[in-house]
Amino acid sequence: MLVSVEMERDRKEVYQQFRKSIDKAPEVTQCYQTTGTFDFMLIVCVKDILAYEAFIERVLRADPNIRKFQSSVSIRRVKYTTAIEAE
Repeated sequence: MLVSVEMERDRKEVYQQFRKSIDKAPEVTQCYQTTGTFDFMLIVCVKDILAYEAFIERVLRADPNIRKFQSSVSIRRVKYTTAIEAE
């Protein structure tokens, strides 16, 4: 699952608290703080939709500082690399 998260407030302590909660969530394999409409992008790996619903309730809906989140299902990985071409 690709999950975009928008926080209620743009404050350092709100972001720090969110990062701590995400660090404790084993389903989250990647977390990026971003610019633009959403504040964070999460990569969430779960076995099924019931496990995802449990994650939503335990982590996202439990955080009063989250204004909204949007979920997208990845149907296929098209490309993945961490290598950067040197010039």
